Amino acid sequence: MDLSTVFRVAATVACLVAMQAHAARTETRADAPGSDVYVSPVGIDDPARDGSLGTPWRTISFAMNAAGPFATLERPITIHLAPWRYEERVVFRPHMRLEGADISGPASTKIAPPASVFSPEEFAAIVAAENTALAGFTLDLPADAPDSVVALLVDDVRVEIRSLLLNGFGAPGAVGVRITGPGTSGSVLAGCVLERFQDGLHSVGSSINVAGNVFQEIARDAVLVGAPAAPVSNGSSVPLLGDLHRLTETGANCFRGIGGRFVANLSAETVLAQSCNWEGRDTAEEILAKMYGDVNFEPFLLGPTVLAAAIAVMVEDDTTQTPISSATVSLIPALFAPITENYDGVYFFTPLVQDAYTVQIEAPGYEMERIFGVDAPAGGVAAVQARLRAEGSEGEGESVSTREAAEALLNGFDATDADHDGQLSYVEAVSGADGLTAAQFAELDRNADNALTAAELRLALSAPTWSCHVLEQLGFKHALGDLSVLALYMSVLAGAGFVNRRT
Repeated sequence: MDLSTVFRVAATVACLVAMQAHAARTETRADAPGSDVYVSPVGIDDPARDGSLGTPWRTISFAMNAAGPFATLERPITIHLAPWRYEERVVFRPHMRLEGADISGPASTKIAPPASVFSPEEFAAIVAAENTALAGFTLDLPADAPDSVVALLVDDVRVEIRSLLLNGFGAPGAVGVRITGPGTSGSVLAGCVLERFQDGLHSVGSSINVAGNVFQEIARDAVLVGAPAAPVSNGSSVPLLGDLHRLTETGANCFRGIGGRFVANLSAETVLAQSCNWEGRDTAEEILAKMYGDVNFEPFLLGPTVLAAAIAVMVEDDTTQTPISSATVSLIPALFAPITENYDGVYFFTPLVQDAYTVQIEAPGYEMERIFGVDAPAGGVAAVQARLRAEGSEGEGESVSTREAAEALLNGFDATDADHDGQLSYVEAVSGADGLTAAQFAELDRNADNALTAAELRLALSAPTWSCHVLEQLGFKHALGDLSVLALYMSVLAGAGFVNRRT
């Protein structure tokens, strides 16, 4: 056998071995548990059980060890926790998820390890592993825990942490979340409450996205950012607390009762912490006094509580998609005077009452734009993108006239009315009339209530003379005669700024 034949045989054998190994890793064994397993106080930690809803296990650690070997990246396994108080530490296996029933109330799920389970080597209540997730439960540290315990430890692995209540109960030196290493890239800490710790979040070399959390009653620093031991070659090495250009997925963190710094940044990199609420402080100077290092926290959310809402309007040129810094942006209802101040084309309204608003954007050389039905959520930020067309440009997608749009909407009214409330919002109307612009919607919306009825669409198609009958179709009472009612109606429209709209 010549040398080339030997090499071919060896390569073939190696390929077969690799294929068998891959098949062994990905094949689901007959005795493997399902992708959802259950833990309950009435369960039994018995290897003969499969952890199904009908035959749950009793402890999280047993479920983790029983199901963990079968979890893969392609087939993660979720442990569902029944309402109960589980007094144990949790050490994750890779590709496992842990979901509780709720974080409060009679049906809540709690993990509360006693002080006796901690040691200098086992100092974390929960230890994450690669591609793991946690959601929907409370983690209580014992008040008599040894010094410097950590509620959740994430060491160089990717994890998603959502809707948790982490309570340090004033344990000495306790830290809420400690996350380290570039392997944590893509991790998320969102919608959680971290309270009564010495420090809330320790982050070293991690670009974790920290969004929509509450840090409260923190004795020292809410967020402590350390310098990585070695430079991170790709991407950021500091947590992201809020990016003005990514408001749908970042920011909206609330800090209350912080004894030390809001953010203490010991690294050489800038920490982005825009669109957060800093104890309701309303000046940059007051906030800066509780920062250390390079932290970009402007703009910030105002208001004394986490319930304050905000709207951020990102204004761009429709063709070049570059920011427009010369716009005037208004809200309807007009709780604020029109604003021109912006951050690279982003215009910020805060604090707002939770409500639905219409946003109006005007800029020299551009067509006016209105965006209807913008819901400002309590404790969050509604991010709105407005792309303005230059005056005189036809605009991509504007393929219908106002009359054509009205005809299309009327013909398909029932199908377009997605929520079946008898009227069309702007979002619904756009889906039913391709190319409909905000200005055209405003022209059809004769009574300026941010919704189109079938009567308004028929009115646009019939091109009638103004009469009491027409006004009654729009919800106005016939009381003063045709001319007087018409005058009253037109004055209302003029006062609201809806007369002489361009299409």
